[in-house]
Order: sequence, then C-alpha cells, then structure tokens
Amino acid sequence: LAAAYTGGAVVGITDPLLSRIITAASTAIQSWLNRTIASTDYTEVRDGQNMPQMVLKNYPVTAVQTLTVQGLPIQPRPPYGPDVTSANFGGYVFDANRIMLSGYRFPRGFQNVIVQYTAGYATTPADVEQACIDIIGDWFKYRERIGLSSMGIDGQSVSFDRFLNGQMPNRAQMILKQYKRVAPMTP
Repeated sequence: LAAAYTGGAVVGITDPLLSRIITAASTAIQSWLNRTIASTDYTEVRDGQNMPQMVLKNYPVTAVQTLTVQGLPIQPRPPYGPDVTSANFGGYVFDANRIMLSGYRFPRGFQNVIVQYTAGYATTPADVEQACIDIIGDWFKYRERIGLSSMGIDGQSVSFDRFLNGQMPNRAQMILKQYKRVAPMTP
C-alpha cells in the first residue's frame, strides 16, 4: 500500500511515526506470541527421550533438511507402496508439529538429536495481519488520548478499549491466542 487511511487523513508509508508504530506492533506481536510467524530455518539440538516422535519447537513444519540421531544421519522414510519392504521401512516422517521415526525411537541421551528444518508461514495469515492492523490503528489514535480511559462532552461519554497487558487491544489478543506458543520446550 502506498498510503494508509487513519480516520482523518491519508498518511504516506514514509510517515516516520507510522513506520515506527508498524515496526513496534510487529515486534510486540512476535514477542507476545513467543515465536516467529514467517517461514524460517531452524536447528534444534534435543535430548532423546526413548520415544518414536518428538514435538518440534517451531510450527507449522514445512520441510526437514536433516535429522541426525547419536551422530548418524537418518533418511526420510519412503512412502508406503508395493515396493516397501522391511529393509526400507525405517526413516522419518513429519507433520506440522513433530517429527516421527519409523522402525525405531529417539534413544535416551543428552543432546543426541539434531534436527534442521523449516517452519512458519510463507505468507502471514490474514487474521494475524488484521490483528496487527488493529494494533497499529489503536496505537496511532492513542497519541490523541494518552492517559484517558473515557471522555465526556455535552452529556455524552466515550470509553476507550482497555488493553490486556497494556499493549494490545483485546480483540487482537483473541485472534493471536491461537498462534501463541504456551508450553516451554525443553532440550
């Protein structure tokens, strides 16, 4: 967009205040989510727990480049089909949240699993983008009412939205909750 409508005037993207608010809102969202939304490459060094699957820290997982267990490279499992035999059954598969082994487990050990993978969204989901726009709009208009929670003129009153945790509108937080990482990940 070349410009954004702010309720009273069209402001160019080069407007320094608006640029600063866009950057601050984007940073605040990712900090609050405790994760990165954009597709990014990751390397995780993890402890094996003697389980056949492992939940990865970042999601949605879109590709796995390498998997090394106890220093040995593990190959992707071939798809099931008429050519699959017990000799070529082993390997890994993955879904949006985890990597799974076929034929064996991640053996118990300290930092004995290394996974290199890609996770995140190629394009920002529309609802996350809208939440960011809501935050930007509220922060931009807030400069006109800093410190006010309500205002009255000629017998009429206006109340302003109270932010959860002081940084974003409730409606934006409700949208963003579904993308928030809530469980700490251990190595």
